Amino acid sequence: MSKVLVVCDKAYAEKADKRKGGVGTETHIISAEVYQKVRQEKFIPIIRERDEQGTPYRPTYLKSTLYFDFTDEAAFEEIYDGLLRNLHNAPELVKPPVGKPPAHIFNQAMVVVKTAGKFNRLRDVLEKDRPHKDIVFRDYLESLSDALEEFRITEKSVDKTEPDDLIVQRIGQMSPYREQFIEFCRLYATYADNDPSYIEVHSFLERLLRLHQRSDTMNAWSEWYFEPHQFVGYEWVLYLLSTLIHNRSYATAARFMDDKYQYRRASSGEVWNADISEFCYHMKELEERRPQRLNQNTAVVATMIREGATNQRITFDSLVQTDVILLLRPVILNPNGSVAWYSRLTGRSRTGGPLDVFARANTPKGPNRDSELVRCEGREGFGAQAGASV
Repeated sequence: MSKVLVVCDKAYAEKADKRKGGVGTETHIISAEVYQKVRQEKFIPIIRERDEQGTPYRPTYLKSTLYFDFTDEAAFEEIYDGLLRNLHNAPELVKPPVGKPPAHIFNQAMVVVKTAGKFNRLRDVLEKDRPHKDIVFRDYLESLSDALEEFRITEKSVDKTEPDDLIVQRIGQMSPYREQFIEFCRLYATYADNDPSYIEVHSFLERLLRLHQRSDTMNAWSEWYFEPHQFVGYEWVLYLLSTLIHNRSYATAARFMDDKYQYRRASSGEVWNADISEFCYHMKELEERRPQRLNQNTAVVATMIREGATNQRITFDSLVQTDVILLLRPVILNPNGSVAWYSRLTGRSRTGGPLDVFARANTPKGPNRDSELVRCEGREGFGAQAGASV
């Protein structure tokens, strides 16, 4: 069923009720169809103005129909997401089959993806090359970092739940944002691989690092409070770089790998210039205490990333490859230096054999040569050997 959006303000409502001009003609057509049908779902009022009493302006014949109120800028993204779901018949909560209770009534931690509206606007301006792309790009990333802030573990949120269970729970709650971020990475690599966008993504990563430590409002904390965002930092950096590598945006990927990330340490107020290895922080609860508590010989972080890697384009093997590149690249560039990146996915490829970027490293120079990332020139056989051994 096709649907019609009726944008309503004071002027439109008055002309419709008085049957004036073109609006009046339109009203005759629409109202007839509305009054003849019991299910009035085709015509959807979009409210753009309210009167002094706060009542939305809309024609009388639409008084009983579902409307979407866009007069409150603070709630814009949630209303916009609801409108999109209505238009595409994709409700946020789907009614289960008869005989089974609705699953959502047992879910005490349902997550509303607050950035949905801003993300959809970003996708629209990038894919259609609309004006003000830079502003929408920045606005989305700032909103995303604000949304992730809400998943902090604080003293108030700690109960009798085991710390590692609470960490896993928070990571799971942020997974809808991860799926959105994966699509963002595709849009960035495809439509916005330029210097202004790089600066915005770099700034977002710096804000993500601030979530790895306490906020100014936290009076008491434990180190494990920050592990959900440390996990997200590690996983999301892998998705960002893997997407750039997938799109052959090697120079941009290398730039992220080599750049510094500045943030202020809450404990001392010191401004810290970190490298990319700051995103592979050791998570003691997840990587030590959880396997011991559950008596499992399991690489928890790697397993969680593998289970969550359902994207058909950026596969788990893509993440493994990026993880290995981050491990080896510093050594290749500086053989006398130290290894800073702690790889958790090495040796966990699903397919086996050399990873793509290393297998290509021995090929002659040309448009398909991928060795810019690993800098294997002059090291005959290194790429294939490294890919086969990790």
